[in-house]
Amino acid sequence: MTETRSIYLDHNATSPPTAAVVAALNAALGTALGNPSSPHLAGRKARGLLAEARDAVALLAGCDAERLIFTSGATESCNRVIERAGRPGMPAPTVVVSSIEHAAVLQPIECIQRMGRHTVQIGVDTNGIIDLGSLDDVVSDGNSLVSVQWVNNEIGVVQPIEQIAQICKAHGALLHVDAAQALGKVSMDLEGLGIDFVSMSGHKIGAPAGVGALYVRDRRTLGPLQVGGEQERGKRAGTENLLGICGFGAAALERANSLAEVHARWLHLQTMLETGLPPACRINARGALRVANTVSVIFPGIDASVLLARLDIQGVFASQGSACHSARPEPSHVLRAIGLSEADAYSTIRFSFGTNTSESDVRTALAILNTELKQLAPRGLSAVA
Repeated sequence: MTETRSIYLDHNATSPPTAAVVAALNAALGTALGNPSSPHLAGRKARGLLAEARDAVALLAGCDAERLIFTSGATESCNRVIERAGRPGMPAPTVVVSSIEHAAVLQPIECIQRMGRHTVQIGVDTNGIIDLGSLDDVVSDGNSLVSVQWVNNEIGVVQPIEQIAQICKAHGALLHVDAAQALGKVSMDLEGLGIDFVSMSGHKIGAPAGVGALYVRDRRTLGPLQVGGEQERGKRAGTENLLGICGFGAAALERANSLAEVHARWLHLQTMLETGLPPACRINARGALRVANTVSVIFPGIDASVLLARLDIQGVFASQGSACHSARPEPSHVLRAIGLSEADAYSTIRFSFGTNTSESDVRTALAILNTELKQLAPRGLSAVA
C-alpha cells in the first residue's frame, strides 16, 4: 500500500526546515560545544556562531545586528514589549492596538488592563487595514505605545507600516510591530522606518520552533526581558539557545538571498489557487495589499472544519481561520472584525505556501478540493452561496 503524498499548505502555522537549515543544525551539533559566555576556545567558537546568526537575521530584517536580542520567539517578544516598554522618566504609556492583532498581543493587553493600565483598540476596514485617522487621534497625547501586526497571520493583509510609523513619530509615540508573519515575506528596512520594537519568529521561515528575535531601537525604552545573567547585552538572561539560533541564522540568510525569487513564485501560486476556486468562493482582504503566500477563502455554506477534515484524509493540510478553544471553534476575531458574519467565519479556510510549495502541489490540492466540494454541495458551491 502506497502512502498518500502530503501537500502542506499551512506554512503560516509553521514552515518546515529546508535542507540548508538542516545542514546548519547538523554542523552546529558537531561544533557548538561551548557556552557563548565562556572565555575558552569552545566558548569563543560558540560566540562566533552566535554573531554569524545575528548578522544573518539583521540582514533579512534590514537592521543593525547590535539592536537584536534573541528570544524564544515572537510571543515572548510581543509579551515583554507590551508589559515593559516606555520612555525613561515617563508614566507607563497607553497601549494602542488594532482589533485584529494576534493573541500574543491581545492577551497581554488583557493582563495589563487588570493591573490598571489604559489601553485602546482601533478598528479596521473590511480588508483589515487599520483606521489611520483614529490612530492619529488616539496617539496625540504623546505617551502611547502602538502595537500593530505588519502582516496578519489569518488573511495576509499588509499594514501600511510606513504611514503608521510616521504618525507615531509625529506624536512621540513608541511603535511595536509584530513581524512574525512579515519576516522573509516582505522587504524590511527597520533602520529606515524608525520603528522602536519589532518581534520576529524563526519557525515561520523554516528555523526550529522556540527561537525568535526582538529588535530594540533604543535600549533605554525597554527593561530586561528576564534577569539572572548578562546574556544578550544584559537584556535577556539565560544561556542562549545556540542550536536554534544557528538554525534561525541559516534560514534568514537563505531567505535574504532568495526573497525576490520566492515572492515571485508565491505570487504565481497565489494566482493559480485563487483562479482555480469555484466562482462563488470569496477571498478575504482581496482589495488590499497581501503577502503572496497567503490565501484566506470563504466557502459559502460549507462547514470549514468538515472540509478541512476531508482534505486531511486526502493528504492536503490547511487550517481554519480561528483558534479552537473548545470542541467547536469560536469564530475568528479577525474575520469578525473585518465584517464577516458568523456563518462566513465558520466557512473560511486559510492556505499558506512555503518555499517548497510547487505548482504540482497547488494543482493537486485544487483537484482534491473541488472534488470534496462537490461531495459536500452536490449541486455546486454556487447553489449554496
